Amino acid sequence: MPSMKADLEAQMKKDTGFWAQFLPHYLRAKAMHKEMEQRAATLRTLDFTAEAFQRAQAFLPKLRSGDRPSIAFVVFAPDARGYDPVVIDILFKNQREEFLDLVAHEFHHWYRARMAPDLTRDQDILWVIEQTQLEGIADLINIPAQMRKPAESLSASEKRYLDFYRKSPEILRTMDALLADMQEDPGNRRELGIKLKASVPLSGHPTGFHMAETIVAELGKDALISTVSNPFAFFALYHEAAKKKAGEAPLLSEKSLALLGSLEKRYKD
Repeated sequence: MPSMKADLEAQMKKDTGFWAQFLPHYLRAKAMHKEMEQRAATLRTLDFTAEAFQRAQAFLPKLRSGDRPSIAFVVFAPDARGYDPVVIDILFKNQREEFLDLVAHEFHHWYRARMAPDLTRDQDILWVIEQTQLEGIADLINIPAQMRKPAESLSASEKRYLDFYRKSPEILRTMDALLADMQEDPGNRRELGIKLKASVPLSGHPTGFHMAETIVAELGKDALISTVSNPFAFFALYHEAAKKKAGEAPLLSEKSLALLGSLEKRYKD
């Protein structure tokens, strides 16, 4: 609506952070309507799911089921989700290798959701533990290629990811302190859980990637894969890997490990 142009421009200036991505994306979609129709037609005939499955399988235990995810291509944001069906924005990651890595990343979430326990019964601490693990492992599929890109070619979101990745040791120390406080003060766990969730940027992606990367480097990929269905084991394994780095990666405190162990006993089964 041309009459709403001034309101649109005002809202785009007002939107910041997470919300700033949506209106520009919808305007881009409006301008690329024909291109989207062409891409939709191509995707209907393009055989890419087998390759994406193989890339996801590289970081999963051996699957006993032949089930395969369905994919819904929509316009919602420059992003994707490992829901059922997997949801991918049709304008996001059109370059072949990046696209396949993205699909594989979301496929990993789809399969992992069928293997791990549902931790949504409790509060923010469980969300943090689960998100950090599931995003960290799946990011091993597509983020290494992003890390190799020249700095000048990185998008704003990719630069933001890299910035938080570099701050991973600092973020992990903050997480550890809050987990230790929860162990020491169970009655204040809800408030501390809110602080913990706020301390972990980008839904756990860069911090989890740093942890998964550390595990693979020190203990190997098979050790990491053994934790796919158990986010508590992922944190414990990171601690073991960090010990091998002799001070180069933050360790978890005894209190934090005790808290994670008690949560695992309560929620794993």
